[in-house]
Amino acid sequence: RLSNFVLVYVTASLKTRYRRALKRGQKAGESKQNYNEFKSESRLPTEVYIGSIGKRAKIKLLNEGTLEELYKEVNDKIAKLLK
Repeated sequence: RLSNFVLVYVTASLKTRYRRALKRGQKAGESKQNYNEFKSESRLPTEVYIGSIGKRAKIKLLNEGTLEELYKEVNDKIAKLLK
């Protein structure tokens, strides 16, 4: 354990993550992947493990909005921690 360490888990629904992945197209073939393929990929051990780590987070953020909304939510949570 590290003093002053806070685990923050940021997630989004599968559909939101899929929509963003298509738009981003960072991984090879990602922009051509259909929803069922994306869904299957989300069940890989490496992906499932992320959720188990998230369960231990002190702060959990659901990132379904804009980047600006996420920044605001992060800043609000940080401000609360610093009080």
